[in-house]
Amino acid sequence: MSRYFSCSLLVSILILILLLPVLVFSEEPEEIVPPCFTGSELEKVREWEKTWAGKKVNYQNVEQVKDFLPDFYFQMVKEPKKWGTSDLWFEVVPYRYCLRNKGFLEAIKKYSPLAKLDPKGFKTPWGEVGPDEYLIGYDKGETAGYPFPKPKTGLEMAWNFDSNTSGDNSKSAVFGEVVNCRTGAERHAYQPTKTMYWTGRTSTLPIPKIENNPKGIRMASALTIIEPVDMFGTNYLNIRYTDPRKEDDTYIWIAMYRRIRRMSTTERNDSIDGSDASYRDGGSYSGHINRNTYKFLEVKDMLACRHQDGDKLVKVKGQAMWSGQQRERCKIYVVEVTDKDPGRVYSKELWYMDGETWHIPYKECWDLQGRLWRALDSQLGYKQNIRGEPITCQVGYNTTDQIRLHGCPNKNKEQEFGIELSPDIFTVKYIQRTGY
Repeated sequence: MSRYFSCSLLVSILILILLLPVLVFSEEPEEIVPPCFTGSELEKVREWEKTWAGKKVNYQNVEQVKDFLPDFYFQMVKEPKKWGTSDLWFEVVPYRYCLRNKGFLEAIKKYSPLAKLDPKGFKTPWGEVGPDEYLIGYDKGETAGYPFPKPKTGLEMAWNFDSNTSGDNSKSAVFGEVVNCRTGAERHAYQPTKTMYWTGRTSTLPIPKIENNPKGIRMASALTIIEPVDMFGTNYLNIRYTDPRKEDDTYIWIAMYRRIRRMSTTERNDSIDGSDASYRDGGSYSGHINRNTYKFLEVKDMLACRHQDGDKLVKVKGQAMWSGQQRERCKIYVVEVTDKDPGRVYSKELWYMDGETWHIPYKECWDLQGRLWRALDSQLGYKQNIRGEPITCQVGYNTTDQIRLHGCPNKNKEQEFGIELSPDIFTVKYIQRTGY
């Protein structure tokens, strides 16, 4: 009997030991990255979801959730015919906490206690990086994960956004249309892209940086245009550096002329191939964090896409905005963003930032006349890297021209994360050779 009891006790202890890491890991993310709702506040959200979860929202009932949406999107759902369809709709889904992979959480624990902003400012070709704006160690690749997991300012939130590396090495393909709502005309796009981060790496070896980096590269992307067919074979290469004093290098292999040209800094304000976004709008924002000033305005409950199934995004021909978005109630931090360069095409932007992932589900951009010009609706979702770990990423997005009634519904397909990539891909020689 005593032997049986001893064996049972031993088995029980072994089971507890095996389960302990799982139990700790399930609680650990919420300690590092606080959830949107806890306690009585979460109970109120669950009560609200009893009415709304699973419900389709369109022009007939969108007024009832108006306070949970940015005004531009509310107006679009309210008047779908202006945007090329008889019905623009989304579905409300229950709130879920956004998990992060183990490497990202470990990076937050390791580096965030050391995160500091440089008390000294410095000048750049586009303006000045003021005191307490630049993240110390960023230029040397000594930061990773959210530097400010519990941010207090708009600038700290922006640095968190910059830390999202989506698996460090990745590839995907933009698949979508440029739509003119007035005529119903569409221009199809299919553009495979490879992206690699040299610093801030959290889940793909080497971590946290690639040591052989004499140029101080932060990240690079290589894109090939398959469609539209008139631009078939055109290759883009963009390289961003850790030092904000160095502008992005952007090179284009123009298939028609079989030549490489370097894009000027001012051209990054231009629209991408007739779409409703500039080169600086890629991935919600593509540029040095210190190019802007940030003013945190408020935190509010909103409906945003955070666990989107990309296959559920649907549209009819001539429709400039996806339907079928899965929006959940969450905490959104609203930040006013102003470019330090007076030559920027936007007078200001509003970033609506998700407080668990620090991605940007919505963005609004005003023109130099003070009119709301462009708007972004980003569908965030979850994929897995090659090791089966969760990766938060953009699975779809819409950019719209609110003045011209123009839109670009896009999906990111063929996504793979944590893959092996050679640095040689991100060279001028490579995009020239593969452009033939």
